[in-house]
Amino acid sequence: MVLVRVLLVGDRTMDRIDMESRLSIDARVQVETVGDICSAAALVEWRHYSIVVVNVFGLGRSLVDLINNFSQQSRESRIAFFGGKSTAMVKAAEMIAQTRGVGVLRGLGLEPHGNESGELLAFIDGIAREASVAPSRGNG
Repeated sequence: MVLVRVLLVGDRTMDRIDMESRLSIDARVQVETVGDICSAAALVEWRHYSIVVVNVFGLGRSLVDLINNFSQQSRESRIAFFGGKSTAMVKAAEMIAQTRGVGVLRGLGLEPHGNESGELLAFIDGIAREASVAPSRGNG
């Protein structure tokens, strides 16, 4: 049963492929991928995603537009960032998202950290607990 819809945004690079495999750690997670930021902005406008994961490398102003678009969606959803050779771009994106009121899911970087998926797993478990006590709403 899929409970968590994830949108992974970024060019098809080894980084994105690696991130896709990290996100697919649980049968309750469905990962959709899109290569460009404009398509991602349109998708978050029309579909609900529990998590949007964005490769921030080279996005600039388009990233801010996506964050603004996503901030108008569900407050229960989270956004996560990865990419770039330094963490400065990721930290800047996280700050922009927090300023816009978007929940940030941390710990999804590509650098090995031991418990890098802990926050992701906790978020998935939280959604699963809510789904087990909430009445069935059908597929959406």
